[in-house]
Amino acid sequence: MRQILRSRQRSASGTYTVTVTDTANGCTASDAVVVGSNTTAPTPTASSSNNLTCTVTSTSLSVTGLSAGTYSYNWATSGGGNISGSTTSATATGTSAGTYLVTVTNTANGCTATSSVGVTSTTTPPLADAGPDLELTCTTTSLVIGTAAVSGNTYAWSPSTGLSATNIAQPTASAPNTYTVTVTNTASGCTSSDAVVVTLNNTAPTASAGSDQTLTCTTTSVLLGAASVSGYSYAWSPSAGWSATNIAQPTSSASGTYTVTVTNTANGCTASDAVVVGSNTTAPTPTASSSNNLTCTVTSTSLSVTGLSAGTYSYNWATAGGGNLSGSTTSATATGTSAGTYFGDGDEYRQRLYGKRQA
Repeated sequence: MRQILRSRQRSASGTYTVTVTDTANGCTASDAVVVGSNTTAPTPTASSSNNLTCTVTSTSLSVTGLSAGTYSYNWATSGGGNISGSTTSATATGTSAGTYLVTVTNTANGCTATSSVGVTSTTTPPLADAGPDLELTCTTTSLVIGTAAVSGNTYAWSPSTGLSATNIAQPTASAPNTYTVTVTNTASGCTSSDAVVVTLNNTAPTASAGSDQTLTCTTTSVLLGAASVSGYSYAWSPSAGWSATNIAQPTSSASGTYTVTVTNTANGCTASDAVVVGSNTTAPTPTASSSNNLTCTVTSTSLSVTGLSAGTYSYNWATAGGGNLSGSTTSATATGTSAGTYFGDGDEYRQRLYGKRQA
């Protein structure tokens, strides 16, 4: 009886020989078979063309390091990655930060291998700080806006009107406006913006030196200016003839043209006004006269004043040395009824009357 071993499985490579024996007659025959081995896995290396930024939003994924052959591919992600488009090609497109894995299969032997590549994303915007809101005044006619420059950032201000420059971190502003700075990180392309408001306070104060006035023999000083306003300072010039030069309403005792400069202490703005103080201190030059002396028959005399220039005057007659006034003493004329000296206030000329009566 002949027994035949028909088949046997082997899991290792090598040369295998089979000997067949005919058990009836003891005759044998042999044959050999070679079992080869093709278990070499592919050696893929996954790579990306770039990392991601605010301006570069995708990366090209590819596989290198493979020997000649036919392969299939399967791309996957881990830790936040995202694939746009096909995941079964030799290349893929990643659109977010994360780990990208590619599994490569050698279609000739079914062997597989996996490789991964990490993709980072730099999308943090730079800090944009236009600085605090500021105010231009009559004394502060320009000011610096923004904050100190940061290396690796560029700066763009708008609008350009009123700025010393638009491409620096801290330009000088000389006009009121709302200014916006856009800061760009040159490495990532990321941007951010901030705005600053520059206002203008140039309202001038109201200056009033008061109405023109006149000094006289009876009015020897005058009050000038107007009521003081809180937040204002005052300066009068010239300084001669004043009770003070730094108050709203000083007293002047000398004639001249006086100017007050008023300053708003909040914004430095000023305004001026002038007042003329005249002088009228010329004394009248009266000459008192009488119409006649007195006798036994002429018992009164008419007293009068001459030598006065045009104007308005008041009068006051008085006597000395026996003179006597009859009637009004405050008119331009008076009546004397006895011998004596008659004079008016301020009159340097005394009119003496002599009386002669018969026995």
